[in-house]
Amino acid sequence: MLGIVWRLAGAWILLSAFLAPTGLGWGPVGHRVIALAAEDLISARVDQRLRLYLDKESRLVDISTWSLEVLSERPETLPWNRIGIRREAERISLERDCPAGQCLPVKLRECIGIVRLGVRPQGEITDYLKMLVGLSGDIQQPALTIGPPERSRTSLPVIIGDRSMTILEAWEEGIVEAIGSEEEALGRVRAAIGNAGSQQWKEGTLRDWTWENHLVAREHVYPMLAGSGEIVIDGQQLEGLIELVIERLAKSSVRLAEILGDIWPR
Repeated sequence: MLGIVWRLAGAWILLSAFLAPTGLGWGPVGHRVIALAAEDLISARVDQRLRLYLDKESRLVDISTWSLEVLSERPETLPWNRIGIRREAERISLERDCPAGQCLPVKLRECIGIVRLGVRPQGEITDYLKMLVGLSGDIQQPALTIGPPERSRTSLPVIIGDRSMTILEAWEEGIVEAIGSEEEALGRVRAAIGNAGSQQWKEGTLRDWTWENHLVAREHVYPMLAGSGEIVIDGQQLEGLIELVIERLAKSSVRLAEILGDIWPR
């Protein structure tokens, strides 16, 4: 089973997982919103194939948070949902940014390949499919591309409303929660998909999407890391970040549906 395969990872991977910042990608609400919006976009063929690997009554949203839920059992997967790219980088270099292959675009590509081939035991493919759903959302999460030495400074306090959190927690859940309820967030994400030229969002490779995400981090995450004290996000700044996060979630939904459609074409 996949759990056995994952636990064969070297001890240094486990160590890096525990020493890395605690960012887990989008939080549960973000992942659920991505999956719910993606369900609107998947074809009947994709829905049929999903039901082959999942329980007949299960939906995409039911597996959307699996990558978060298994972290305590499989901590070696923690580095899979990030890639450390220095702010001054001019391009992605896997040799520099992902030397051991334990990073987001590489592991997502691996998951896609395994699910597409479909030659492993069904239970193992199902686990890779669940991980794929989580990672495909995280590849649009800007805080997951920050590289050293900035990673060591992600404990700076951020205040949103009456809640204090780290920079990573702000991008995981804080800004999403500021949108409102899950239903409100989903409604705004669906509207963003409907209003945008979402066909253009489907274009590009995993590397392209990762670089796009890093450019967003340069503009919006790295400036937070430049301070030395408490960061208060409110007013127009909060509204701007909410709009940005809604777009990132919308792109995640469109691109998740595109990935699944590419794996199981009509």
